[in-house]
Amino acid sequence: MSIQIQPANPEHADALTAIAHSAKRHWGYPDQWIDAWHEDLTITPEYLRRHAVFLAVADGTPVGCVAIEDHPTHWSIEHLWLQPDHHGRDIGRLLFQHALRVTESDRRRDVHVAADPHAAGFYRRMGARYVGELPAPVAGTARTLPCFIYRRPWRDRMPIIQRPDPSEYAPYYGTYVDQLPAGDVIDQLETHGRDTAALLAGIPEDRAGFRYAPGKWSLKEVVGHLTDTERIFAYRALRFSRADRTPIPGFEQDDYVAAANFDGRTLADLAAEFAAVRAASLALFKSLDDTALARRGTANDVEFSARSIPFIIAGHERHHLGVLRERYLPGITS
Repeated sequence: MSIQIQPANPEHADALTAIAHSAKRHWGYPDQWIDAWHEDLTITPEYLRRHAVFLAVADGTPVGCVAIEDHPTHWSIEHLWLQPDHHGRDIGRLLFQHALRVTESDRRRDVHVAADPHAAGFYRRMGARYVGELPAPVAGTARTLPCFIYRRPWRDRMPIIQRPDPSEYAPYYGTYVDQLPAGDVIDQLETHGRDTAALLAGIPEDRAGFRYAPGKWSLKEVVGHLTDTERIFAYRALRFSRADRTPIPGFEQDDYVAAANFDGRTLADLAAEFAAVRAASLALFKSLDDTALARRGTANDVEFSARSIPFIIAGHERHHLGVLRERYLPGITS
């Protein structure tokens, strides 16, 4: 049997949608779940025009597909489907490897996958690294998707940003830095960003103004605060890394929130802005070499190193994620 991988076009939409439904049903999911996933399993002509999608063709018939979505900080593999009667013929590997070749145009970005639990073993065999779970409830049933990252071999050889010494930041920020586990802070920023996006996606707009106590920020204001703080600290990192020793003034977070009117915006809009700022921060931090990261500057009358900034941002987000889960979500969902 000859297998060819070729670009899909809008005329293939119905055939690929049929493959997606057939592949999903193969795992024995109830009809109620399949119905709930109808939109997710539908590959439209518009989707095929917007994204790079490829067919696996066996003897002239489409039997599988894979889509690659281009995001500011990463690539993602979507819609990797295979007709069940073609399992065991190495077609999934051919599709995955073809997707990796397509993403070679920008090797600085990793490849992300949110997989069906039944496909987790496949992605591990392909060399992807498990990084956590994404909440994906269906028809009132709690469910999660295993998430994977395929990191280029050259990225695996990139040095991890060295954890800063306490002398490299104000003592106040030790609370944030100390709660971060050992490991690559870039990975933690990517993971926390996905966690924040998943949490916000599950909150109804009509509950996004919730405050857990009088005088506390609303949930929308917390999200806006996270974005403002990251934008300010990333700017500090830029200044420090460029050997700019000009002192930078501090900022008053409560004044910023009071002036921002975050409650006048939709939660989706605030979440999109946060994601855009995170993408810009990651691009900056990934571009800095050890010399730039070690440079120092002054902000709010305290000396910081450039490399301390990603740790402060990650720890700050981790802190607020905990507050959102412990104090906001119970009130929002009750």
